[in-house]
Amino acid sequence: MDNGQIDISYCDRIYHPKVFTEEAALLWRAMLDRERPTHLAISSTYDSWHVALLLGRVAREILPNVIIIQGGPHLDEVLEPFVLRRTPELHPLDGDAGSAVDFAVGGDGEYILRWLVEATIGAENAAAATARVHSRRDETSRLPGAANLLYVFDGDRQAVRFRNPLPLDDLPFVPRHLLPVEDLYDFDCFRDAGGRRKPTVTMITHRGCRARCNFCSEGLPYQARSHAHILAEAQELAGSGVRAVFLDDSTVQDDPAFAELLKGFHSLGLEVGALTRFDQVQDLKELARMRDFGLVYLYASIEQYSNQSLDLMHKKLRTEQIDSGVRNCNDSDIRLGVSLLFGLPYETPQSVEATLDYATRLREQELVEYVSMSMYSYHPRTPLGQMRRELLAGFDFNRDPPNLRHPYTSFEEGSWYHPDHVTDEYADSIWLRAESGFGDRLVRHLAKHRGSVPGDR
Repeated sequence: MDNGQIDISYCDRIYHPKVFTEEAALLWRAMLDRERPTHLAISSTYDSWHVALLLGRVAREILPNVIIIQGGPHLDEVLEPFVLRRTPELHPLDGDAGSAVDFAVGGDGEYILRWLVEATIGAENAAAATARVHSRRDETSRLPGAANLLYVFDGDRQAVRFRNPLPLDDLPFVPRHLLPVEDLYDFDCFRDAGGRRKPTVTMITHRGCRARCNFCSEGLPYQARSHAHILAEAQELAGSGVRAVFLDDSTVQDDPAFAELLKGFHSLGLEVGALTRFDQVQDLKELARMRDFGLVYLYASIEQYSNQSLDLMHKKLRTEQIDSGVRNCNDSDIRLGVSLLFGLPYETPQSVEATLDYATRLREQELVEYVSMSMYSYHPRTPLGQMRRELLAGFDFNRDPPNLRHPYTSFEEGSWYHPDHVTDEYADSIWLRAESGFGDRLVRHLAKHRGSVPGDR
């Protein structure tokens, strides 16, 4: 925002990703009436896609000529050419969804978003904006990144796709000063000697993941930032009072020089937590070295404690590696969080039971601090999603999530579309086991056990 070199003002706001309340609608209408924006750029996940459409429709009522640009993880998936080719019913400009979207952007959105705004500043309405973009669409072939742009011109759907390198080091750092101060205290795994949560931020060091698990949509081409660029951002953060960084990459040890990066964080006085895989924590000496450089917390996925299930999800992981990885983290004094995944089309009652039993034992032995539970949802871009694309064609993603109720809301991604065996009784039985086995260590419960003062439990 601050370094985009676009002479426009902006008004940023984050809305509840699942529920668009009457109060939120009134606030949104009041802000639109006060700000009178010419452009709206709205980013959304699956859970918030319907909210994004509602925001767009309300904006269109109040400001008929506003130009609406939609992006985010949902569109990253459905705009992939092979997804639209196989499941055209997911096209974001079909039906009433199109009334809330002028330009749909998927993929690397940084440069195409800036180009769209620059190309359409001064356009009197959306029709004039799309005409401008259509006349200049050849310019997009020179933009950095890999992106998909969809819009409607003269009644016909248009698609612009370009695939260029994106130098991540050229992107500005995230303008974190726009975020509420309380967001700095959202991580319970970083605490000072008095038990108070430390001011913490998340950071992305690369895009994509080298793994290709068939249920996951993050298996994009891997691309990393340089250590110099990462540490320059870390230095700014440390100077602003941040004391810990959580590296929210799919697998930070995809970077073979991760230990060297840790040294840089350590020299700035920053503790580090990160996501990894259990097959990446098999070397006890390496883990001990990382602990010396300020790595205090790791978060790794068990998914299901069953070699058969792990094989079927293409996890390339064995339960024996999970066991040794847990021991190594404990022996290295690195705190551990784990994730569990249920609702897979190929799981068995035995694999579900074994997973719950194993995670419960880990908590009883205090070998893990936090447990996150996810429910498998059909994603259009994943191998599993495409295997069942006849089902995807019948799913309506332009609505509120179909399972927005307990017990589904206790799972990550629990609110969306699942295989048929995922019933209320199935979800509730897992929830009850988790409640008794992990209790207040469930990630979705952490906020209930905090004090009102930032940093307090």
